[in-house]
Amino acid sequence: MVGACNQPSNSAEEKNNDTSTTTVVKNDSTALPVYDPALDPSIVCAAFSKKLDDSLGINIYEVSYKPGDSLPFHSHPDHAFYLMDTGTAVIYVPGIDKGEIFTGIPPGTGWVMGPFNDATKNIGKTSIRWLEIDVHRPAGIELPANPPYDATIDRLAMGGESIQKIADTLGIKMFIVTMKPGDSAKLHSHPDYAVYVLQGGEMAITAQGSSRRIVKLEGGKGLVIGPTTHTEKNTGKTTIKLLLTHIYRPRIK
Repeated sequence: MVGACNQPSNSAEEKNNDTSTTTVVKNDSTALPVYDPALDPSIVCAAFSKKLDDSLGINIYEVSYKPGDSLPFHSHPDHAFYLMDTGTAVIYVPGIDKGEIFTGIPPGTGWVMGPFNDATKNIGKTSIRWLEIDVHRPAGIELPANPPYDATIDRLAMGGESIQKIADTLGIKMFIVTMKPGDSAKLHSHPDYAVYVLQGGEMAITAQGSSRRIVKLEGGKGLVIGPTTHTEKNTGKTTIKLLLTHIYRPRIK
């Protein structure tokens, strides 16, 4: 699987099947290869991917491939990865003659990595599916001057039982927010971020300085959002589960 080659083998083997257990994966980017935009996964692996949103230099998409399918050689920028359907894959990395087999990584495993180049084949009996958030940070990109992000009330930093941190490195933090019917989140702030709806429902959102609005969240939807500060309440009858990926980086004034 594309991101499995990014997962340190020890972390993959040690992660408990209970995804409520926090796993934080940290990596040293100094020895990682250079990203090649001509080989971006969204281009060379387009037949296996479904784009959910692409904005602010952040691309969020699902990748799925069946037993026997192969993903051609491709190149990742800084990226976050979240495994949804697991299986067995062989990963081919440049400079390594023999592929490495990855299997038994439980769904709900996620990590953050810097640039990485690989090709992969599904050699198992089940389809493999994951969510990927690619972060492009070329110096020439100018990001819009959105309302300011307030680090003192960062959604992840506020913590609480509703938060499950998945990964944190390279200025990218991935975590899950779970809200039961009636649960509320007090005023908090996000930097640029991607959100993926793991379990949908109805939520009331009140942005700072704006009126309250009701949002219907549909499972499987993903989007990219600039800095926001707001409150939330689960006004529906189902538990809402969101995968959030915060991207911390400078913006134009």
